[in-house]
Amino acid sequence: MFRAKSQSHKFMPLLRVILIVLAAISLPMVSRAEPPTSQELQQDLKRYREMVAENPGNYLYLNSLGETLFLLGNFDEALRHFRKLVELTPHAKDEVVSYNIAQTLYKLEKYEEAYREFLQAAAASDKTESEKTLTLGDVYGEYFAAVCLYRTGKIEEAAKLLSDLIAERAATFERYARETTFESQTFEKTDEGLVWNGVLVFKDKEGFEAFIKTKVLIGKRSLNYFGAHVIRALCKNKLNDRAGAMQDLDAALSVNPESGLALFLRGKWLMLDKREAEAKQSLAAAAAKGFKGVKGGLPEELEVIVPLSYSPTLYFQ
Repeated sequence: MFRAKSQSHKFMPLLRVILIVLAAISLPMVSRAEPPTSQELQQDLKRYREMVAENPGNYLYLNSLGETLFLLGNFDEALRHFRKLVELTPHAKDEVVSYNIAQTLYKLEKYEEAYREFLQAAAASDKTESEKTLTLGDVYGEYFAAVCLYRTGKIEEAAKLLSDLIAERAATFERYARETTFESQTFEKTDEGLVWNGVLVFKDKEGFEAFIKTKVLIGKRSLNYFGAHVIRALCKNKLNDRAGAMQDLDAALSVNPESGLALFLRGKWLMLDKREAEAKQSLAAAAAKGFKGVKGGLPEELEVIVPLSYSPTLYFQ
């Protein structure tokens, strides 16, 4: 949708990359279509089995078969199909394949193996000094690698990886807000508003600036940034750094004040610190948002596991 006119081509690579990055890192927090039903997944499974039987070397079909098995909870078989993809290109790992293998291992509670695969996903795409772009493997790979460390009790290592991740993402948001300016774009001003390559994109300059702020906010509410703060808070709490843990929760709440999870943890820790009035207020706010607490382990919303597709609209056309 957003395309510059020809005279603005020098600005577009950066804008396009940043828009893609911010869209990618906001995936867990944006609205989605209804997930497929079990019956629909069974139908897909039958079709993908037939397609793979006819063309066993097709990347799309194999990955889709693995995805469908994953969504049905058949993790062992899904893993076998994802690993067949590695055999097709042994010279270089694809970030989608590495990420899907890592997620499946995570579901099988093989956290140490999953940790290595998540890092592989983050490193799968070669980056030159002139093109340090973020990819889906980067976005989720490092985050879930840290989650694996947390799961295996390597709390200090998890906190360190999360700190690096948070700093990297914060720099990305800052650069996006700083470099994607109204003046750096080429718009055609019409009676209707600002037109970009024939498409009305904003009503006025204020609309453009509001768009930038919204994109940054969406990115900060995403799993790998907001969630990283919450898990680092959990790490710091385990390391007896309650003050640092509370700072991370405050940072998480500053970008997503509606988080029942962060409000609940804040109230729980305030109660342990015998700050009962503040604790009750925070816990009441969490309850008002429908948050009922954490039943051991990690909160589910910090472990959003969804397999990655290559091109989900391509398969049955």
